[in-house]
Amino acid sequence: IFVVPSVALLKQTAEEFRTSLKNLDGTAIQVGELGGGACNIVPYGVNVATYHTLLTAFDKKYSDKQKKIVTNESL
Repeated sequence: IFVVPSVALLKQTAEEFRTSLKNLDGTAIQVGELGGGACNIVPYGVNVATYHTLLTAFDKKYSDKQKKIVTNESL
């Protein structure tokens, strides 16, 4: 999994991986995206995700006010 801070970087990174990374047989590596409304996980390949999406999966959130990761209930 490759973690990025924004949806824009998610899209850019996923596209770069699709065009640059190849399997040993020369075929393109599968690239999944998690974030920006997408939840396309590939079991074999690379998955690019925003950290906000990953935190949400565990019912967590980053609090700018507290400068730390918190549960959604503690906001």
